[in-house]
Amino acid sequence: MQKMHKMARNLLIFKGTMSKLTIYEGTKYFPAVVALEVTLRCNMKCIHCGSSANHNPRSNELTLDEWKKVVDDLVELGSEYITLSGGEPFVWPHWAELSKYIARKGKTLSIVSNGYLITNDDIKFLKDIGMWNIGLSVDGLQNTHDKIRGIKGAYIRALGSVERFKKAGIKVVVSTSVSRLNIKDLSDLRKILSENGVDLWQLQIVNSFGRAGKNRHEMLISQDEYADLVEFIHKCQEEYKEHKNNMAVMPADSIGYCHGVAAKIWGDMEWCGCNAGRYVVGVRSDGDIVGCLSLQDPRFVGGNVRKKSLKEIWEDDLAFAYNRNFDSASLCGACEKCPEGEQCRGGCIAMGYSVTGHLYDNNYCYKHARHIRAAENREQAGLCL
Repeated sequence: MQKMHKMARNLLIFKGTMSKLTIYEGTKYFPAVVALEVTLRCNMKCIHCGSSANHNPRSNELTLDEWKKVVDDLVELGSEYITLSGGEPFVWPHWAELSKYIARKGKTLSIVSNGYLITNDDIKFLKDIGMWNIGLSVDGLQNTHDKIRGIKGAYIRALGSVERFKKAGIKVVVSTSVSRLNIKDLSDLRKILSENGVDLWQLQIVNSFGRAGKNRHEMLISQDEYADLVEFIHKCQEEYKEHKNNMAVMPADSIGYCHGVAAKIWGDMEWCGCNAGRYVVGVRSDGDIVGCLSLQDPRFVGGNVRKKSLKEIWEDDLAFAYNRNFDSASLCGACEKCPEGEQCRGGCIAMGYSVTGHLYDNNYCYKHARHIRAAENREQAGLCL
């Protein structure tokens, strides 16, 4: 058996129960986890959307046959988990055929959706092809969610989809993008999601690409709120272990890193830097390849499948040099003198770059937030003397 590399992060995989995909020392980079943005078109216009999705698709989006070629390349490259994303996948007319194609290739399929358009026939189809799980977005209590989504009734429709997928026996993962608009809803939302049988609740923070960037002043949580969020996740996990709650809770890559409680919330999965372009890849609906769909800036485009095959692009280390050629000397700002910098590599690149404009300067880090909190407490104590 190969030796596990202490610097290799284990990717979270949710399949019935939580398990992990382990990256071993000496393993060549491969796109284990893939997100396919099958269309940028969406039936909503959410104010926190990092890709600014709306009712219009990208110009010249890939055809079904082109998407099948992408899937063929992913099979050859050893990909294991493929997610259909958007935009909203269910507005794309070929989502069912592509889903069936992925399932027939023996790959594990999931879909991320706002849950508004999904019919009972859609759910039956997904059940029949052996869908892995459905990822549904719920971004606060009813008024908050509907405000963020811009559609009255979006919350009720999303919870209705949760109920119908659970009734069909399909695992449900709910994702919540945490912002200043909804952070106070989290405790009550957790109770509601748990009561509705959600299997896993994943929390991420809103970055500053797209419309989220334009609305930055009302989106970005404070450093103190960030620290509170990490501690909230840890509390939820402890209660889950103690069987006080039946819903698992996990962070996304924008939360945590290598310090105290932040390390604990990843369990036995050691954080060793962003996996974009190392073990994760995203394919945009126009064929552009990025290490992760959250990386919205043009500088992160490694190539286009209409000019080169996905396999050729993936095997070009220069296409993902920002991660594959990482040098700790590039750490700057909040990350520059951090003793965990070599391992952490600046945390979530999408979060750091979208907020600070630098690849390896990410002040959305639990350790950094704790330092700020301690400094503010010392200052406040001094004022009280």
